[in-house]
Amino acid sequence: MKNKMPKIQISKETIRKIRAFKNVIDHLLGEEFQNESAYVELILYIGLEKMLQDPLPKEEMLLKTMVAMFQENPEFVSEFIVDTLKRGELIQKEKGEELKKMWRKLVV
Repeated sequence: MKNKMPKIQISKETIRKIRAFKNVIDHLLGEEFQNESAYVELILYIGLEKMLQDPLPKEEMLLKTMVAMFQENPEFVSEFIVDTLKRGELIQKEKGEELKKMWRKLVV
C-alpha cells in the first residue's frame, strides 16, 4: 500500500509567485509540465538543495559532496548539519543569525 502524501497549505501569495515563475521554468526547460504540482515539486527540490548549501562552507567540492550525500540520505545529512551547527563547527554564530533572519522573512 502506498503512503498517502500529506496535504500542505500554501499561501495565496506563494501560489501567485509559483504561477508567475512557471514561465521562467518553462522557458529554461523548453517545455511545460502537465500540472502545477510538478512545478511545486521542482521548486521544493531545488529550494532544499539551495537551502542545504546556505549553512555550509563555500568550498565547491564540499558543497557538491554534501548535496550528493543529501540526495542519498537526507535524514542523516540534515541531522549531521544540525548537530554540527549546535557545536559551532560548521559556521560562525553570526552567519547562523543571518540565515535565521533571511529564512524567517521567507515564511512570515
